This record gives sequence, C-alpha cells and structure tokens, in this order.
Amino acid sequence: MLKFIPTSLSILVFFVSASLNLNGENRNGIIYFYGYPFNTEAEIRQIAQNPGVLKGEISIEWKDVFIDRNQFDWTYIDKNIEIWRKQNKKVILRFMTANNSTYCTSPKLINDERIRLISEGFFTDFENDPKNDGYEIVNGIIGMQNLSEAGFKSLELNDNKSAKLNLIKTGHGVKLSPNASYLVQFDFKIADIIRKRKDAKFNIILHSSSTDNTIVESFTVKNGESGLLTKEIASDSGTDFKLIVEAENIASCALDNINIIQSSDSRGRRVAFPNYFSQTFKSAYERFMKEAAIKYADNPNVDAININGIGRWEEMLLNANEEGVFDVQQSIYRQWRAYGYTDVNYLKKVVGWSIDISKKYFPVKEHILQISPMNNGYENEDFIYRRAAAMAIAKGVSIKQNGMSEKYDTWAPTSDPAYVMNRYRHLTIPYRYYETAGQIFRNTLKAMGHPVSLFNRVAIDGVNYLYLYKADIFEPNVQKYFPYFDSIIQNPLFSKLYTRLGEFPLANQKKQNPNLLDTIMYHNNWLGIRQYEDNETNVDYVVHEKSNQKGVKTSKFNSKILFDVDDRVMYNGMSNPVLTIEYLDEGTDFFNVYILDRRTNMIRKAEEVKKSNSGRFLLKSIPLGNSFDAYDNHREVRPEIVIDDNKDGCEFISSMEIDFVPLNQLQMELVAECKSTGKSLILKDSADVIRRAVPLSVSKPVARAEVSFCDQDFDHKTDIYTSLHLVHQGKSVEVSRKQYYIGGDKELIPMPVATCLIADSVCISVFRGKGKVGVYADTKGEMAYKIYCFKNSKNSDLAYRSDGCFEIMDFFNGIEFPSNNEARNYVLIKILPDQSEQIIESSLLENYMYFQPQSKGCYKLLQNTKIVKPVSVMGLLSDR
Repeated sequence: MLKFIPTSLSILVFFVSASLNLNGENRNGIIYFYGYPFNTEAEIRQIAQNPGVLKGEISIEWKDVFIDRNQFDWTYIDKNIEIWRKQNKKVILRFMTANNSTYCTSPKLINDERIRLISEGFFTDFENDPKNDGYEIVNGIIGMQNLSEAGFKSLELNDNKSAKLNLIKTGHGVKLSPNASYLVQFDFKIADIIRKRKDAKFNIILHSSSTDNTIVESFTVKNGESGLLTKEIASDSGTDFKLIVEAENIASCALDNINIIQSSDSRGRRVAFPNYFSQTFKSAYERFMKEAAIKYADNPNVDAININGIGRWEEMLLNANEEGVFDVQQSIYRQWRAYGYTDVNYLKKVVGWSIDISKKYFPVKEHILQISPMNNGYENEDFIYRRAAAMAIAKGVSIKQNGMSEKYDTWAPTSDPAYVMNRYRHLTIPYRYYETAGQIFRNTLKAMGHPVSLFNRVAIDGVNYLYLYKADIFEPNVQKYFPYFDSIIQNPLFSKLYTRLGEFPLANQKKQNPNLLDTIMYHNNWLGIRQYEDNETNVDYVVHEKSNQKGVKTSKFNSKILFDVDDRVMYNGMSNPVLTIEYLDEGTDFFNVYILDRRTNMIRKAEEVKKSNSGRFLLKSIPLGNSFDAYDNHREVRPEIVIDDNKDGCEFISSMEIDFVPLNQLQMELVAECKSTGKSLILKDSADVIRRAVPLSVSKPVARAEVSFCDQDFDHKTDIYTSLHLVHQGKSVEVSRKQYYIGGDKELIPMPVATCLIADSVCISVFRGKGKVGVYADTKGEMAYKIYCFKNSKNSDLAYRSDGCFEIMDFFNGIEFPSNNEARNYVLIKILPDQSEQIIESSLLENYMYFQPQSKGCYKLLQNTKIVKPVSVMGLLSDR
C-alpha cells in the first residue's frame, strides 16, 4: 500500500487523540447548532459536556422572545447560556425570523405592526389574469394603480354606492381545508368612503356551500388610509369553501398583492418570511436588536451574533419550497419582486442593512453572515453569493455556508462556497464556517461521506469551524473521529492529496430511525482526489481475496475510472505535483492514465502502464509538471485524471496520491513594491490590456505577485484575468495566470509561481475585463503591485543513506555548494514513490542551485554523474 495513507483509521484516531484540547481561545473546531425547538435540556447539557464540541449556537424564533410591542421573554436564552457557561464554553446567538412555520414572527406583532408575510399560498398581484392564480373578480376593474414597488396594476373599485359589495373571491382551483386557519393579507388604498360618519371595513368571508355556513372577520379602515390588511380567519368542519373579500361602506379603493396562507405552527409547513424590504419590519427588528443588545452586548459568555433578520433559519435563503414546485417558486418570487426584490436591492437594502444593524448594537462581538443565496431555480446565485461574501469580509464579518458534504463542490455548477471560502482563507479574521447538509452517520442523500472524507473536505477549504447535527455528536462512530478533525483543522497544510478506494463501513450504535441500516457503507476515504461515477462509468467496489486490499475495478461494461482533483488546491498553486497510483499487477495488458491539462483544458495521455502479472500491488509515479496549474475560479472542471483499461483487461486500483508543495502556504519576503493609491485603472472593454514591466535585482526565483483589484460595477457580474511573465536573458515565459470572478473591491489578486528561473524583470498584465473593473494605481498612475520571493532557512543537518541519497523532511527550493566550487554541471534527482527518478530543472547562480519548491522526500545530487553532498539546502517555511 502507499505508505502515506494510514492502513487503519482506528490507529490514526488513537495517534491524534492526545492532541484534543479545546479549552484555548481562538481554536478551530466543532460547533453544535440547536435544532430549535427540538432539543431537550438533557441533550443540550450532554452536548455541552462533550470535549470535542467547542461552543453552541443557541437558535430561537424571534416570536418566542419578542411577544408583542411591550413584551420580551429572554428566559430560554439565559438558561442555555448558563448551560454552556458551566462548561467554560461560549455561545453564538441566532434569532430566526423564518424557520419552519407560518408564525416565526409573533401573530400579535404582525397585527400590531402590520408586517407582511411572504409565503406559499394563493397569491395574485393582478399583473396577469387573476384567474390563473385562482381568483375571480366579482366587482371592480383591473386599473393602472400600483400599490407596491414593482408592477403596474391593481384591483380598483370606483364610485361604488352599495353599502356592501363583494370585490373578489377564490375560484374553483382554490381548495381551502376544513378546520384550518388562514392568514389573509393584501395592500389597500382607500380613496373615498360612502358615509363619512360610519365605519368603513373590509370583510373577509369564508362560506361553505356544504353547510351554508358563513364565517366573517372584519378589518376597519379610514378614509384616505393606505396600508396592509392582515387578518386571520378559521374554517369550520364544512367543505367547498370560498373566501370572499367584501367592501363595506367603501366608495373607491384599490387592492393589490392578495395572499391567502394556510397557517401552520408545525415543522415543514408553509414557511413564511417577513417582508424584509418593509420599513415596518425593519423598525420592529431594530427595536428587537436594541433590546437584545441591552441583555447580551456585554455578556462575556456570548461569543458571536449570527446576522439575523433575513432568510430562512439564518440563511439568506428566500425560497422555502424544497419540493421545487415551479408554480410555488414563481409565486414566492413574484411576491418578493412586488416588494422591491432585485439582486442588487436585496444585497444593499436587506443584507447590508442586517449587517449594519447587527454591528451597531453588538459592536464588540463577532458577527457571522450565512451566505447561502436563493435556491430552487433563482438566477444569479453566484452573483448574490460572492457579492454578499465580499460585503461581509469588507465589514469585518465572518462568513458561513450550510450544506457541507463530501460532494459539496459539485452540487453548485459555479462552486461558489468552496471558492469563496478558499478566497479568504489567508485571513486570520474574519472566520469561515461550514455546516453539514445532513447527518454523517446515516450518509444523508448518499452525499455526506465517511467522517474522514467530510472532515477533510472542510479542512481543505481553510475553514475554521464546522457546525454538526445533534445526531452526529451523539453517534459514537462519528464522535470518535473528532480528535482527527481537531488534528487537521487547527493549521491545515496539505502537501499530499489522496484517495483510498473501496467500501468503508460505519456501524450506527445510536440508531434513531428504525429503518436505518445497522451499518452504512461509504465509498472511499479521500482528501482532494474524489473518485466519482457518471452514467457510463460505474465501477465495482471490490476486495482482493489474497491480500484483503480494497479498491475499485473496471469491467467489460465500463473501461474507465474517473477522478476529480480539488479545483481550489490547483488554483492556489501546486509545485512539482507527482501522481502515484497503486494498482494490482495482474495480467500482461496495458492501462492508460490520462490527465486534463488545466492550462489548456485539453486531455493528454500521461502514461501507459504495462503490467507484468506479478500478482502484487505495485506503484506507478507520474510527474505532472504544470498540468494542474488551474487559472479559473468559478466553476468545477472534471475529470482531471482518467484511468482507462483499454478494454483489454480489467484494472484494480486501490489508491492514489498526489505529492506537491502548496505555494499559498509558504512564508515569503517582499522584494519589490509600488503601493496602491485610491486612483484606479479601468479596462475599457474585454479586449483592453493593462501592463506593467518591473525590473528586478534579486538572486533567487520569484514566488508570487499581487495586484489590487478595482471593481466599480457592484450591480453586475464582473470578471478579470491577470498574468505574470518572467523575463530571463531576453526570454519571456508566462509563469502564472489567474481569473478573479466577482471579487470585492480592493481585494488582492494572487499570482503564485513555481519556477526555477531567476528573472531580470517581470511583466504583469490585466485583461479580459467584464464590467467596470481594473486595478489600482500607484502615485505615478501605473499599476500598483507587490512581488515576493520565498523566505528561506538554511539547513545543513541532512540525513544521508548508504547510497549517498539524502532525506529531507521540509520543503526546499535550493542547494548551497562550497563557495570555491567552480564546477557547474550539477543535477538534482528526486526519488519517486515507485523508486523511479525525476530530474529537477534548476538554475545556477554563484554557489547556489535553485529550482521550483520541492516536497519532503529522498533526493540525490550529482556532479558529473558522481554523487556529492551539498553544504546546505534552502528550506522553505510554512506560514502555519
């Protein structure tokens, strides 16, 4: 087996368990989030005592705190803060304005403040024929008087003389249930009433044709009044109900945006959002936050505030229809648009507002914005997502994404969550958070993955914290991997990607569902290399009979095995990646290894492997050069690796690794800089290019360049590309190219470099701009920049083998020779895992040899084919 992969996960867990110490401040790790209201006090106490859980997020619907205008109840929060305080742990507060029911907002508050709810229901805005929405107009006309932010039409009644007059009723397509409660809301404007000294009303009438019974709820209005009617009405045991809106003592009026919502206080039924664009809601919510701050702004046991007041749970999600019913989705979207929703309005007037309110009342607390956008068919999710993330980071707010699974980066075609977390991974603060999509122990949607794979997936994006469900915290066979997660999440630095192929069972010791299998099978344990299947490449998961080795196997029906390499790792820069495949050497046929070159997006054959029928598991190592130098950062591209059995025999692959040096995690020193000012250089169009040549006088290779991104086009999707060329002895070579898709203004665009060239100068280019974008300039009006070399630490304490090769346990990118040595014909050779040799390209300067960063391992240095010993190696320092 590949020796870097632990043969027993239980051994791995035992080895790292001693490192589990969660009492320190600023420690990364696991957070428990309340599944409100489905936690018992006993469960919370048990979770708080778990040493693998850092803190808890107390979730509560704001209706259970903000009862009405004059009544607040903090009992639940106070009690739960005390539970965690007794364990010397802190809490995060989350106040939900939309959860899993109609009334996440107090019914009293809705009535008192006239707060509009947006929800699945029977909605019409009169922009189209209301019959299509289930309504019939009885009296009145469709007029060009709009009562909302968008649209042009409403239902108008003009010069009525009748004391009571039916305006509109539900049609045959609307089925209202018996013994149910309905919330009726619509916007209105009273132009004139008939009798000035008598009350004017809208009567909401429920009539059952089966019992001939009529139920009436009235809403009194004033002459000249504009506002929101909100009225609850309950049906009886009859059937065949019609709901009618009747005008009483009203001469002229307009109605718009009628919605009938079946009320529910149970989980998963007709989730309702307050109208976040409404000033009445904003005023009520600010009052709530002010009162919350009086209680908790100075409480040392409250660690953070989850940005509240928007979206379902704490997500920016504005569509509560998980079933994906198109008509329901469109209805909810129409409601949002009626009240001012556009992508930009939402970001500026709602998301930005909620951040500012949270920071205003809790100025010294950490704030967390959950940046999930709409979902279920909404467009421009990538725009909303990336803009919200950039807004949060610019305001010093941490970012969070829900829905983590081992397949996380493949669920969204633009892969925004993983790319955004990776974009800001270099920041000490604000922090980054993930939350699982479901339970690991039951492998929800067959997407969660084995705990090792899921925890790896979190750590590889540079995330600080992971929210887990209660069931996973209680499940012993998930809990036992908490020490492993702790060992990789504190200072994640990965220089090997791997996949262990095969089926890995996980027993469930605390079954909560009688239909749940006692043992769940997970496919593969992996970090950064995901074997996946499509309709034509389904593999067989097998165990070798003699060695008990697990793996996957091709068949006569499928000749290929596909692998997806993590796009963010490639974007960050991989120096000298070496792919090593472990395969069963059975038969004398061939198999081919194909690589997707991420610079050109062309597939090439990297190796043809001929088997010798030894019956053993063998290794094959393949240097990849710069094939995985990925430049795009807004989409998933796969597969990067394909194994094809050529249909001349089946292939058994047990594992795979890629050994490399992560360029973005090494310490660097600034060697050239022109500082940025507030002046911008904007690309005229997509064909325009901004360039700057910079002379250098450095004695070692360039490691990185940065420019400051300028985005003056917040309202649109933007895009830009950067490129870095090194010039050496008159020859120009492109060494880095990066896309920066929908970035934040003034963010730095990194261009990592893996090269041995010692440049005389560099040329930085910015091009392919989309929108009003460019870079910031220096005081002379030219592109500002920063250029770095790697920071080195000499190491002369090398371990030599009997054959003259030396082992090195650190990254390095240079070798020092004796200062009086005039010979120049040196060659560095790397011994690969399959014991083949790779000649490392190098540059010589005086008594130093430089090359692109090399990983830990075994090397030999030749001079005129003779093995020699270096004076020292130029070690590279991790930034962790």
